[in-house]
Amino acid sequence: MLKGKFLLLFCGILMQFAHSFAQKALSLENCIDMALNNNQDYKNLSLQTKIANVKVKQSQLEKYPSLSSDFSQGFNLGRNIDPFSNQFVTKPINSANVGFSSNATLYNGGQIKNTTKLNQLEKSVVQLEAEKSKIEIKKSVALAYLEVVLKKEILRIKKEQKAIVEEQIKRANALSELGNEAAASKIDLNAQLENEIYQIVEAEGNLKLAKVNLSQLLNQKDLVDFEVQEPSNITMTNPNLTTSIVGVPHLKQKQLEVNQADINLLLKKSQRKPFVFLNGGLFSNFSSEAPPRFKNLGGTPKQEILVSSNQFVSIENIKFPVSEVRTIPNVKESNFGYFNQLFSNFGLGLKVNFQYPIYDKGLRNSQIQSQKIEKLIAQNNYQKAEQEISNELKEYKTYIEISKSKFLQAQNQEKSQQKAFELAKMRFEEGIIRFAEFNLAKINLESSRSNVLQNKFNFYYYTLVYKYFFE
Repeated sequence: MLKGKFLLLFCGILMQFAHSFAQKALSLENCIDMALNNNQDYKNLSLQTKIANVKVKQSQLEKYPSLSSDFSQGFNLGRNIDPFSNQFVTKPINSANVGFSSNATLYNGGQIKNTTKLNQLEKSVVQLEAEKSKIEIKKSVALAYLEVVLKKEILRIKKEQKAIVEEQIKRANALSELGNEAAASKIDLNAQLENEIYQIVEAEGNLKLAKVNLSQLLNQKDLVDFEVQEPSNITMTNPNLTTSIVGVPHLKQKQLEVNQADINLLLKKSQRKPFVFLNGGLFSNFSSEAPPRFKNLGGTPKQEILVSSNQFVSIENIKFPVSEVRTIPNVKESNFGYFNQLFSNFGLGLKVNFQYPIYDKGLRNSQIQSQKIEKLIAQNNYQKAEQEISNELKEYKTYIEISKSKFLQAQNQEKSQQKAFELAKMRFEEGIIRFAEFNLAKINLESSRSNVLQNKFNFYYYTLVYKYFFE
C-alpha cells in the first residue's frame, strides 16, 4: 500500500516537473540557438567547411615528393629464360622483385602554389555561405518569434475587450432587475459578447499557428508546449546602424569569387609553361637460378701440382710433361639464398622528365579566353551584389524609420482613443449614446493598441535584421 502511494506521489512530481519544463519561456536567443543547432542545411555547410579544409591540407602536401613500394613473387613452369645466363631452360624458376619509387615535381608553372590558394579561397567561400545561411535562419526565427509575441499580445487585448463587454452585461443585468434597462441593450451586449468570444477563439488559433511555425523552424521534436518571453530591450532610440557594406558576408563571398577567377586564370596560363619532374627508384630481385657463392674460410691456401697430359717440353729429344702449381683458396660453397639476394642486388635509378606543350590545337588558348570571360562575369556579379545589398539595407533602414514614426503616432492615437473610450463608456452608462457608438469607441481603442504593438515589433524586427548582416 505504501509502495503504491509512493509511486503515485513520484509520478505526480514527475508530471509537475515536465509541465513546468514545457511552460518554460524561451527567449529569442534560445530560439536562434535551437534553430542553428537543429538546422540540417546549416550543419551540412559546416561539414562542407571541413571538406574544404581537407582539400587545403592536401594541396599543401603536393609540393612534397611521393613514395611508394612494390613487391612481386612469381613461379614459372616449363620453358623459361634464366635471368643470369639469358639462356632458355626447361625447369621451374622462382623469382621475386621488390622496389621503392619516388616522384617529385620540380616545376609546374606554379600550379601547386595557385591550387593551394584556390582551395583556401574555396574554404573561405564555404564559410561565408554558412554565415549567409546563419543570417537567413536568424531572420526567419526572429520573424516567427515576434509573430508569436504579437499574437500573444493581441489575444490579451481580445480578452480585455471581452472583460469590458462582460462588465457592461453585469451592469445591464443589475439595471434590468431595477427595471431601468431596455431589453434591446441587453441583446446588443450579449451579441457583442459572442463576437468577442469568437475573436478570442480566432486569436488563440492564430497564436497556435504562430507557435507551430516557430517550432518547425526550431526543429525540436520534444518541444510540444512552450511560451516565449517578450523582448525587454525594445527601445525607440535611434539605433547605431553602420552605413558601410564591406563586412556583409554575401558581398565578401562575391569578392572571393572574383579572386577565385584570378587564380583560375593563372592556372590556365601555367599550362603553357614546361613541367619538370624527378623520378627515382631503389629496386632488388631474387631468382632461384642464381649461381652459388663461395665463402672465404681464411688460413693458408692449399697448393697442388697439375701435370699436363698433352703439353710437353723436349729436352735433348726427351719429352717432359708441363706441370703447373695452382693455389686453391680456402673457401666454402654457400647457397645464395632469398634474403641474401634481395639485400645484395639493390640498384638505384634516377630520371628527369621534361614536358613542354608544343601544339594542342588551340585548346589552352581557348581555356584562357574562357576564363577571362568568367572573371568578367564574377566582377559583374560582385557589382550586382554590392548594389542589391546596398538597396536592401536602405530598404530596411527606411522600414526602421517608418515603423518608429508609426509607433510614436500610434501611441498618441492610443492615448486619444483611451480618452474617447472612457468618455463613451461614461455616456453609454448614462444612457446618452447607444451601444453602437460605445462599441465603435471600444473597437477604435482595440485597433490603436494593435497598431502600437505591430509597429513596435516591426521596429524591433527590422533593427535586428539590419544588425544581423554584420554579425
